[in-house]
Amino acid sequence: MKNPVIVIGGGYAGRVAATRLARCGTAVTLVDPSPVLWEKVRLHHNAARGEPRPRSLEAALASVGAGFVHGRARRIREGAVELHDGRCLNASHIALTLGVHTRRDLPGAEHTLTLDRPEDARELHHRVRLHHHILIIGSGFTAIELAGALAAHTRVTLVGSGLGASAATRQATEALVAQGVRCVVGRVLRASPAGAHLSTEVLPADTLVRCTGTQAPSLARDSGLPVDGSGRAIARRDLSITPWCSGAGDGVVIPEMPWVGTGCAVALPMGAHLSHTVQARLRGEPPPDFHFGWGGRILEAGSTAVAQRTRRDGVEVHATTHRAWWWTKQIILRYTSWAPEVERRLGLRAIGALGDPPMPLLPRTAT
Repeated sequence: MKNPVIVIGGGYAGRVAATRLARCGTAVTLVDPSPVLWEKVRLHHNAARGEPRPRSLEAALASVGAGFVHGRARRIREGAVELHDGRCLNASHIALTLGVHTRRDLPGAEHTLTLDRPEDARELHHRVRLHHHILIIGSGFTAIELAGALAAHTRVTLVGSGLGASAATRQATEALVAQGVRCVVGRVLRASPAGAHLSTEVLPADTLVRCTGTQAPSLARDSGLPVDGSGRAIARRDLSITPWCSGAGDGVVIPEMPWVGTGCAVALPMGAHLSHTVQARLRGEPPPDFHFGWGGRILEAGSTAVAQRTRRDGVEVHATTHRAWWWTKQIILRYTSWAPEVERRLGLRAIGALGDPPMPLLPRTAT
C-alpha cells in the first residue's frame, strides 16, 4: 500500500486539508497530541462560560476515511515523521499545519497563564468562578476579546502598550471601559505574584494572563526547514516549503504575502488550498499559487463589537462600533465550526480558496 500523506497538526488548517485529501481518494493520516476537536477562536468564550462537551478527533477523521495518530512529532525528514515516543511514520508527502503559542520572553512569565490550549481556558474559567481579579497583558485582538468575554463574570484589567493604536482597538477599548473593564496604556516590564510591573506602578491582580505575541513550535527549525525569527516555517506562494513538505496555518509564513497573518480566517482557506498543493506534488505537477486578501475584521468587545474595514493587505481604512456587529461575529464563529463539518459530513465545498480541486459529494475509498 502506498505511504499516506502525513498531516501534522489538528487545527483548522490540518483538519480541512486532511478531510479534503481523504474525500479526493488520497490516503492521509493526521498526527496531533490532542485526541479531541477544539477551536482556538472560541477559547475566550470557554474561559468565561466553560467548555462544551469534547468531540473525538479520531472519529471525525475516520468518517471520511482518514487515519489518526495520537502523538507529537519530534522531527521530520523526506518520507518520514519521527514522533517523541520513538515511532516513525512513513509518508508520501508531509503537510505541516502546526499552530503557535504565546511567547515566554516576558520576565516572570511563570507567574502568568496563557490562552493557547483548552486546558488553559479550563484553568482560567476555574479562577473566574472563584471571582479572581484577572489582569490581561496585551493589546491585540485576543487580549481585547478575552477581556470582553470575562467582564460580565469577574473584575478585569487590561494593560497593553498598543491599546488605541488603531481606530478599531481605540473604539473597542472605549466599549470595554463602559462595561467596567479597567484599561491601562503601558508596557509591562515583568510579572510577579504581586501583579504586573510597569515603569511607574505595579498593577495588582489575583491572576495574570499573557496575550503578548506568538512563537511557533521548534519542529520546523529542528528539522532543518527554513524558518523566520519566530520559528514559523517559510513557504512559497503555492504553500510548498520543500518538494516533499508543504504547510498552512499559523505556523507558516509566506514572505511574498506579508499581509496574510494568522487566525482561523486565514487557516481555513490555507488548509483548503493545501490539499490541492499536496495533490499536485503527488502527481508531479507544479501547484498553483495561494491567493488571499482581507476585506475587514470584526473585533468582539464584550456585549458589542467593532467592524474594521481594511484594504486587501490588512491596513485599516475605517472602524465602526455597533451591537449588530456582535451578532455578525457570532455568525462568523459558528461558520468556523460548521464549515469544516459540512465538508466532512456532506462533501460540499463550504470553504473557498482559489485553485481548489472539485470535491466529490461522497468520500471515495482511500488508497
